[in-house]
Amino acid sequence: MLCFYACKLNCMALMSMELISVRIGYSIKWHQPLSVILLLGLGVLAASQAQAQLRVLAVHSYESHLPWVEGFTNGVLDWPQQDVVLFNEYLDAERLSHQSQDSFVEYLLERYEGQGIDFILLNSSAASLLVKDHEEVFNRISEIRVHYSMLDIPLAETEALISPDFGASVQQTMQVAHTLQPELTNVLIIEGPTFVDREIDDSIRQVFEGSSVQVEVMRRFTLEEMESAVLSLPSSSAIFMSLVFSDTKGNQYVPKQVARRVVELSSAPVYTLYSSFMETGAIGGYLFDSELVAQTMMNAGIDLLEDARLSREYRAEVPMFDASAMKSFRLDPSRLPAGALMLNEPKSLVEKYPKLFELLFVALATALVLFIAWLLYQRWYNLQLKQKNILLNRLKSELTIANERLQELALYDSLTGLLNRQAAEPMLQEAISRLRRYHTPAVLLIVDIDDFKQVNDKFGHDVGDKAIVGVSNALVKGVRDSDMVARWGGEEFVVLLSNTELEGAAAVAKSLCRTIEQALVEPRITISIGGAPLKNGETWEHAFKQADEALYQVKSTGKNNVKFASTKSFSMG
Repeated sequence: MLCFYACKLNCMALMSMELISVRIGYSIKWHQPLSVILLLGLGVLAASQAQAQLRVLAVHSYESHLPWVEGFTNGVLDWPQQDVVLFNEYLDAERLSHQSQDSFVEYLLERYEGQGIDFILLNSSAASLLVKDHEEVFNRISEIRVHYSMLDIPLAETEALISPDFGASVQQTMQVAHTLQPELTNVLIIEGPTFVDREIDDSIRQVFEGSSVQVEVMRRFTLEEMESAVLSLPSSSAIFMSLVFSDTKGNQYVPKQVARRVVELSSAPVYTLYSSFMETGAIGGYLFDSELVAQTMMNAGIDLLEDARLSREYRAEVPMFDASAMKSFRLDPSRLPAGALMLNEPKSLVEKYPKLFELLFVALATALVLFIAWLLYQRWYNLQLKQKNILLNRLKSELTIANERLQELALYDSLTGLLNRQAAEPMLQEAISRLRRYHTPAVLLIVDIDDFKQVNDKFGHDVGDKAIVGVSNALVKGVRDSDMVARWGGEEFVVLLSNTELEGAAAVAKSLCRTIEQALVEPRITISIGGAPLKNGETWEHAFKQADEALYQVKSTGKNNVKFASTKSFSMG
């Protein structure tokens, strides 16, 4: 059989992070995580029994399409310590009334009570306030909860609060900006509407207090006014960009798109507070990353699950900078803080094409291992050869995963997994080309399920679908891997027997008829087969027409039989 193998490429960025505080209802602090010991313990456990899955409920203050929420979900699912079954619920806090929130809580209780939820993650302040207003109800789902909020929320012993310090992050970012730009004269702050933005102004002014740097704030503006202000800045300036959702004209915007526009217009570097802006060409800063916050909350949840009185300090901000953007503004990366994460750095050939070098290395190592194995153990050599070939094919598929996925969607039948007509036709044309160039014989078979409409009418379409799948499986098992089996449409299949003469094709076709008749008995399923050899100088369409005519003759003379073009039918007896 001809098929594609698809492998999903997963990658995880391990980032250096700045401290934020975590408070729970007990005074002990765990400053040294036992991550290595935990992972080793889990590895030993996995060797003896299946690892248990964590069941986690995440309640988000806002909707799923927001970048922060999407990143948070990815962070939970990519948490490395244990498999997680994640349940997401969205409060949509901006639109829900108090009565609607009560209904939302009733819905959560009905769905998750008694479902074995290990702990609850509360993503943002609105979700945390909802829990505090309905604490007894949420206790029936899980008493272990981790909050991510700037509000001072009273906590039970089984709860943790992660409180981001936006002011400190802004100050650290602008201190780095001043270090990167010693001749800095102006700072333009472009603020958004959130309460976080109200801290940015004072925090940045404290950094430049007593210096000659002029700080200007834009709070309410039109998009045109913002663009004009950005264009008028001298190159010795810096911009701090926050989340802009709308302007004074009432126009709505995607913050990332506004940030990208500022970067395009600005002759000065742009700094920010959010990792999602790193795709816009911003320089970076001490950034908040939703995936990292989610994994920090998972760590806190595990601590609470194992010991409800345990707490430790976590890190959730990461100093992250764009090397390409810094180069365009001639900023010296050696001035960055130690441990800063650099994006878009120039890569060596090995870093740029890691899979290619991986493939070359594995190929050389494989050849050496196989050579030595052949000298010592010929049986062992054969087994290793097969394993290494599988490894090479897997590596090759990783390099072409995107194209293979598209081809799989376009070329395979969704019910049977066989090639469809669109995929089969080029392969038939290729068989004609091989015949013309190398005189490689091939025979085309058209297979049709007998009385298939009666099966559907009598037993239903579900049974009909099972019959189609059963026939397709039997066809695949009944031919070689080098042969092609495709679903042509409905109950009709096409089989291309490569490097096969007519006599061999006849034997295969009769064997397929017998196999299906014996295997599919409830309900009884039989097939009829018409065949024709591919001929030099003719098209595959001509051979298909001949095989179709032969199939028609089989159908007209009793079915459950085989006939080839210009030959007599083959008896099944």
